[in-house]
Amino acid sequence: MKIYLFIGAVFIAGLLLITTVSNLRVISPKNAWKHVGKSKRVVMQVVNSTVADNGEVTLYPEESGDFVVILDANGIFPANPNLFYLNKQIRVEGKIEQDENRFVVRLRSREQIKFPR
Repeated sequence: MKIYLFIGAVFIAGLLLITTVSNLRVISPKNAWKHVGKSKRVVMQVVNSTVADNGEVTLYPEESGDFVVILDANGIFPANPNLFYLNKQIRVEGKIEQDENRFVVRLRSREQIKFPR
C-alpha cells in the first residue's frame, strides 16, 4: 500500500513540475504585453540602465520601448548593477506587471536574473 502512495506522490509532483516549467517559457520583451499577470522568463540584451533616487535600477532592452526590468532597491544584487548588467544578455524570471504605460518584471533577488547559456 505504501508503494502505491509513493508512486502517486511522485506522479503528482511530476505533474506540478511540468506545469511550472511550461508556465515559465522564454519570451521576448516585445511580447511581454501578452503575458501580464503571469510569471515568465524574458531574455533580453540590456542597452541602457538608470538608477532612481530610491535606489531602484531599471534595465532597458534593445527591442522594446514598453518593457523594462526593475531591480528592487532592497534586493541582493552585484555592486553597481546598473553597470554590471549593461550591454549583457540576461534572462529574468518573474511576474509581468503593467505599470502606467509599460510592462515590468520586478526582481527582488539575484536568483531571478541569470546569464543565458
